[in-house]
Amino acid sequence: MIPFRRTFFALATTLLACTTAQADQKPIWGLQAYGDICRVKFGQKEIKPGVWRLIKVDKGCDIANFKGYAMHGDSHIRFYGKQNSLIASADKGADGQWRGVIGDGDPFEMVYFGPAKGNKPAKTTTNTQTSAAVGKCVTYINAKKRCASPEDTTYKAFETIALQPLAPLNLYFMPDAASRVQSVTPRNICFQDVRHCTERYFEKEIWCQVRVGNESGWILRKDANHVYASKGCG
Repeated sequence: MIPFRRTFFALATTLLACTTAQADQKPIWGLQAYGDICRVKFGQKEIKPGVWRLIKVDKGCDIANFKGYAMHGDSHIRFYGKQNSLIASADKGADGQWRGVIGDGDPFEMVYFGPAKGNKPAKTTTNTQTSAAVGKCVTYINAKKRCASPEDTTYKAFETIALQPLAPLNLYFMPDAASRVQSVTPRNICFQDVRHCTERYFEKEIWCQVRVGNESGWILRKDANHVYASKGCG
């Protein structure tokens, strides 16, 4: 059994090292498997000896009924369900990414999403098309002289939307440009019923999980400079 202080120190130096947010703003991580993702925060309340509370950010989680976690050293983590049953585990690789297995050996990944809600970029307040204002706002990738609408530069948690790509977009395995590219989406496609989007605060990015045929992945909806997929289709 690893003592609390040692366990929490390992947690603080690994899972919390990715953010400069205040101490009371626990960073958000995504647990991904089976083509779906659950966003969680790592609590500091011990629910069973050596097992600490896992806080779910999203309502519902189709991957597994996660309840707690346990750190073993600074590069191995295990996730538990009811009755302290082991659900998944992951190891931190040399590239800094957390990968492991879930259930009967299916691939499982843990990705850093950013600080908890509360530190959000200010909403864009201008929608002018004058060239003088363009350098001060996020523009559409297919109309670089036009400032993007606020509804395309922000997102609301749990909102179901439709998205229209403004250019062919890479479909990533994870919400990160360093992740594996699975395919390229057609420009004229409309993504209906998009439910999972996430904001990477420091990178000023918004990523959304979409499905193309039988393939599920993530597209970059918006970054610090451009909007790549606008809200609504048609």
